[in-house]
Formats: sequence, C-alpha cells, structure tokens
Amino acid sequence: MVKRIVVATKCFPTQFIHGYWHLPLPAGRDFISSGKTPFKIKRLCVQILLDRAGRLSKLKTEKEMHTRVIVMIDLSDLWNSHIIVFNQEDAFKAFFERNFVDQKWIPQVMNGKLLKRWGIKIPRSLEAVCYLEEIMDEDIGCRERELWFFGEFT
Repeated sequence: MVKRIVVATKCFPTQFIHGYWHLPLPAGRDFISSGKTPFKIKRLCVQILLDRAGRLSKLKTEKEMHTRVIVMIDLSDLWNSHIIVFNQEDAFKAFFERNFVDQKWIPQVMNGKLLKRWGIKIPRSLEAVCYLEEIMDEDIGCRERELWFFGEFT
C-alpha cells in the first residue's frame, strides 16, 4: 500500500478530470477500516498521505502554482481518505461548498488531543481544517462524521 502511494505521487499529476486529480487510499476497505487492523498501520496510512501531499506541493513548477494539494482524512472510515490535487479554482470551491438540504459541512476546531493521539506530523506547507459532516438520509436519519483536511487553502 505504501509503495503504491509513493509510486502514484512520484511526479506531479498531469491528468485532471473535472478540475482535479485524486488518489484514494489503495487499501481494501475490509482491511483498513477493520477494528482488527492495528492502530500503527492506520496511523502509517494517514502519515504517508500527508507526507506525499507535502511532496506534491514541493514538486509544483511555476505553471502549477495555481493548483491546490489537499488530503482528506475520514477517521470514521479511513478507506474514504485520499489526496486531491485541484487544478481549477472553481472545482476547489465547489468541493468545499457543502451546504445542501441533505449534506452539510460545518466548520469545527481541529481536535488537538486527537491529532496528538494519532501522532501525525503535518508538513509545513499544509494547513489543517476540520468539518463535521451531517448527511440526512430518508431511511436512517442523520449521520455525522468528522472530516480532517490538510492542504493548501490560501
């Protein structure tokens, strides 16, 4: 899994669809989201995504300076975590505009204790933001999850 992430982020992406490129966590959902998977493996997944996003940020040439490198971490289901590189500002803005009837992203204060517990190191080039996602589902009601984002927001 680590090798696949490293290979996929060796060079800055060149193929963007709908204004972005993304790299989902290359692991089986049953494995990475299992309660049986050791915490140190889950922590490694988060750290490698952050490290490689920091690397992509440093790889940007003059013509790529307008792009934004972001990592999304879903602690409730790590399988949903991924690196996203936006090469269009409207795609970036649209991604973060989540104020719909059935889905809302509510800004939160990043939980410093949780960050410390995970023991992850955030590359200096990346900022941290946190959202509480609320999804309204007719069948099961309201579901909530915390989403962490690390990236180039300014």
